[in-house]
Amino acid sequence: MIAVLSAEWLKIRSLRSTYALLAVVLAGLGGAAALCGYLVTVYDGAAPELRAHISVAPVAGLVGSMTELLAGVLGTLAITGEYRSGTLRASLAAVPRRGRLFAAKAAAVAVIGLVAGEAAVFAGYAISHAIVGDRTLLLDARGFADQAPLLVAQGLTVLLFALLGLSLGTLTRSAAGTIPVLVLLWYILPIVANLLPQPWHGRIGSIVPDSLPGQLAGVGNDHSVYGALLPPWGAALAMAAWIAVPLTAAAIVFCRRDTR
Repeated sequence: MIAVLSAEWLKIRSLRSTYALLAVVLAGLGGAAALCGYLVTVYDGAAPELRAHISVAPVAGLVGSMTELLAGVLGTLAITGEYRSGTLRASLAAVPRRGRLFAAKAAAVAVIGLVAGEAAVFAGYAISHAIVGDRTLLLDARGFADQAPLLVAQGLTVLLFALLGLSLGTLTRSAAGTIPVLVLLWYILPIVANLLPQPWHGRIGSIVPDSLPGQLAGVGNDHSVYGALLPPWGAALAMAAWIAVPLTAAAIVFCRRDTR
C-alpha cells in the first residue's frame, strides 16, 4: 500500500495543473494582502467618524473559499486525466486490486487538500492580522486562540472539496462535467438557498458545504448568506456525509466499471 501511495503522490506532483493551481492560491494570498494594505491606507486617511464604516471580511475565510474550488479541480483532474489519457489501464496493470488503487488515490488527494487548506487559511489569517494590526478593520477581530477552531474547520472544508472533486470526476469521467457541479455546490447553491423563504433558507443554508465550518466551530455564520441551525456534532456529521457518500459511490463505480 505504501508503494501505491507513493505512486499516486508522484502522479499528482507531476501534473502541471497542480503547480498552476498552487500559483493561483499564492496569487490569492497576494491579492488579499494588497486588499488589506489598501484598506489600511483608506482607514488611516479617513476621518474618525468614518472609520467605523470601513471593514473587511475575514481574509482567512476568503482565501479558504477560493482554495476549496481549486482543490476540487485538482481532485477532479487527478482521476479524469487518467481516464482521458488512458494511463489508468497501466495503473490497473500495476495494481490489479481496484479498491486499493482508489483508496490510495483518495488518500493522496485528501492529504494534499488538508495540507493546502490549512496552510492557505492560516496564512490568510496571519497576513491579514500582520497588515491590519490593531485597527478595527476586521469583522472578526477575535484573537488567534478564539479563531483557531474556525480556521481548522475551514481547512477541513478544502479537504471536503478535494475529495468531492475526485468522487464526481470518477463518476462522470469528465472534467468538463464535474467542474460545473463543483461550482454549483460552491457558489450557486448558497445563493439559491439564501433566496428561499424560511424555514427552507435556514435548513438548506445550514447543510451546504461552506456553512459547515462556522457551525463545526460553534461560532455560527454571522455576516454571511449561510444558515446556522446545526450543533457542532451535527455539522461534523454533515461534513462526513458530504465526503463519505460521494466517495463510496465513486469507489463502487470505479471497482465495477471498465476503464474506457
